[in-house]
Amino acid sequence: MDFLSRKIKKIIAYSGVSLVITLGIIWGVWSCSSSNTSSQETQQDSLSNAKKENTQLAGISTIPPQLDNFDKSFRGTIPSVGSLQINLRRYGSELSGKWWTMSKLENQDIKGKIEADNQTIHLILYNAQGDVLGNMSGKIDEGQIKANWNAAENNTGIPVVLQVDESKENYKIKIDELELNRKSSDNKQSLKITYPVLLGIPNEYISNKVNQVIEKYFESKTLVDSIDKVTYPFSEDVKFEITFLANEFISICKHHHLSKNNDTQLFDDSHGININFKRGKQYELRDLFNANAFEQLNAVIQARISKSCGGALTPEQLEACRVKPEENTSFSLSKDKITFHLTERLPYKLRGCGYVKISYQDLAVLFNPSGPLAEIMQ
Repeated sequence: MDFLSRKIKKIIAYSGVSLVITLGIIWGVWSCSSSNTSSQETQQDSLSNAKKENTQLAGISTIPPQLDNFDKSFRGTIPSVGSLQINLRRYGSELSGKWWTMSKLENQDIKGKIEADNQTIHLILYNAQGDVLGNMSGKIDEGQIKANWNAAENNTGIPVVLQVDESKENYKIKIDELELNRKSSDNKQSLKITYPVLLGIPNEYISNKVNQVIEKYFESKTLVDSIDKVTYPFSEDVKFEITFLANEFISICKHHHLSKNNDTQLFDDSHGININFKRGKQYELRDLFNANAFEQLNAVIQARISKSCGGALTPEQLEACRVKPEENTSFSLSKDKITFHLTERLPYKLRGCGYVKISYQDLAVLFNPSGPLAEIMQ
C-alpha cells in the first residue's frame, strides 16, 4: 500500500527535536476531563509518590553486568529471497531480530550467535510460519556482513554482502490522518477510526513499512476488539498521543474508551508502539533494557502496582503483570519517562493500577546501552 498517494486531510509539521502531538478522535459523547477519568488518572499515575533511594528504585537491588551489545540495520540482496533489511541486535554472544523483504514488508524472525572474536557470525532466517528459510555464516566487520547463504532446500553457499545503514540525515516528518472502516463479521456493527500516518520519510520502503506497522496496530488493538465483541449499540472514543524523540524515534500511545449508549463504560485501556522511523524498526522491551535486567525491572513494576492497588492483588494477579523481553505494545515513551500499559492484566475495578510511569533516570542502570533510551537521555 502506497501511503503517500492517499489524500491528505490534515498536516501537522514537525520541526523540533521533541514534540508531543495529541490527536483526539471523538465518536459519541465522552469527555477526557470527566470526573471519572480524573479520579482514574489520579490512581493511574504510580510515579508521583514513589520512594527513591539514591535516584534508583527500591526494586533494583543489583546492577546487572554489562554485555557486549549492538543494534544495527543491514540491507542487501539474497538470491531466492530478494532485497531485504535485517534489524539485528546483539546481547553477549546472542544475536536476534527481525528481517523483511522490500516487497512484502512482513516482519520475520532471525536468530544466531557471534563468536568470541566479535566477528564470526552464524544466522538463521525463519519464514512467517516459523520454519527455517535458510542460514548464513560469515563475518561482521567494518559496517557490513559478508557471509555465505544456504537456503533450507540446498547448501550451495552463495556469497552475500549486507551493508549497515548508518544514515545521520534529519527527516522533516509530518503527521497526516487516515481512516479505517470495518464491519463486524455479522455486518451488524460498523466502526470508523482515524489514525496517524507519517509523511516525509525519503526511503519509500521504510515509509511504507513504518505506516504499515501503525495501521496494523490500530486495526488489531481498536477495531477488532470492538466490533466483534459488542453486540449492542456503543460509542467509542480513541485518543492518540504522539511523541518524537532524538530525531528518529516516535512513540504512539492509544487510549481506547468504549461505552454503551454513551453511558455505561464497557472498555477502557491503552497501548503503545515505539518505532525508529529511519530504520523501520518497532522496538521491543529487550531493545530498551539489558537482557539480564528483567528480574529487576519486573520487581519495580510489581512493587508500583501493588502499592497503587493498596496491596489488594493476589500473588497470581501480580504475576500476570510481569513484562517479557519480546513485548512491543505494552509501553510508550515520553521525553523523561516510560509508561507501562498493563491495565488489561488486572481485574476490571483495579485496572487503573496498571498504568505504571517510571522516570528514565530511575531505571538508567538497567538500560541497554545500544538502545534508544540511552540515546534519549544523552
